[in-house]
Amino acid sequence: MGSKAAAQLSEAAAIAVELGGRHPDLADRFCSLAAQLNELANTQLAGSPIALPLTAPIRRNALNLKEASGDGLCAGIRSLEEQVANLHKRAGDWGRIAGD
Repeated sequence: MGSKAAAQLSEAAAIAVELGGRHPDLADRFCSLAAQLNELANTQLAGSPIALPLTAPIRRNALNLKEASGDGLCAGIRSLEEQVANLHKRAGDWGRIAGD
């Protein structure tokens, strides 16, 4: 780890863990997000400075989820799941490019 992008992903993961504890009905989703975010924090992409524009919105979304409730919480977690899935795809693409 060590890059700012990786730190942002780790912070978002910690927030997901915290939110899973506060919202037991969504704990499985938050736990899954935390695991994915921690995995992404250790990718080649997260170690690159070009990842920052991709990870900053994920961190902001996670921070916003701390204040969300009701429908806003459900919409926010869906959005975060989509962002993480998109970054996961990009990280895989980055690994293939870097490995070439």
